[in-house]
Amino acid sequence: WYEHNGFTHEATEHALSASDFERAAQLIQAQADVSWQRGEHGKLRRWLPKLPHDILFSRPHLGIYHAWYLFAGGQHETAAQILEVTEQVLNIDSNRSTTLKKTHLRGKIAAIRAFMSSYQGDAPGIIHHARQALEDLPEQDSVWRNICAIVLGDAYGFTGDMAAAYKTRL
Repeated sequence: WYEHNGFTHEATEHALSASDFERAAQLIQAQADVSWQRGEHGKLRRWLPKLPHDILFSRPHLGIYHAWYLFAGGQHETAAQILEVTEQVLNIDSNRSTTLKKTHLRGKIAAIRAFMSSYQGDAPGIIHHARQALEDLPEQDSVWRNICAIVLGDAYGFTGDMAAAYKTRL
């Protein structure tokens, strides 16, 4: 009833409470990008860990968000492991995703890796991953692209290339 009447948040909560994890994953995936862009991170951060790993990893889109939230929460090693598994699933998945969608997801993975490199103080890693992300992310994905542009500009600044840092932020 919740879902059919436009209450996707409540439908997701109900599916999770009923242990209908497949349905919950479908609902979460359908609203993940919009929730992310609106800055509604709390519900995604709360829902994703409730999904069993087999369901979470069968949907690379959700694995990417889960890895981001783990990284942002200080669980860097676990985030890196989840990102690795997510990327492997994405590479194996030959039927479900179009090439364009896979490229977009790879861009998000590269964006997270750029941040991981930033945390490690690895300026060449930041530059490599952020450039890859900006190449793979579509122009309309402004949130992920802006995140990459900021970390890329910082990396150029760390290396002393202020001209490149300035261009990146434009």
